[in-house]
Amino acid sequence: MTTTVTGLIENGGFRYLFGSTLPGDLDYKHTLESFKKIGCQPAVEIIEEVLSHFPGKKPPIDDVKRVNAYESIPEEIRDSLDSRFWKIRHDITECLANYIRKEVLPPKK
Repeated sequence: MTTTVTGLIENGGFRYLFGSTLPGDLDYKHTLESFKKIGCQPAVEIIEEVLSHFPGKKPPIDDVKRVNAYESIPEEIRDSLDSRFWKIRHDITECLANYIRKEVLPPKK
């Protein structure tokens, strides 16, 4: 989940993320939880902030309504959120790698 979301945002900002449908994660709850799980607090804070701009902190399920709601956020805020996320992309990679080493790979003998 984190690699898909990060790739979307890297390629076109949160506009690309909200212009995409993530099967099984229509409210972006799993997206947020995936960044929490790998321990990437800066990403969690940015995602929570962008979600806070939607009514009830939940983007609309309908693609068109979701993009329209996102685009109603002032441009300077959208640009800031994108820039902040792009600046931490290496932190995200590091957090994910550490998570994989600790939680996924078998212990070294």
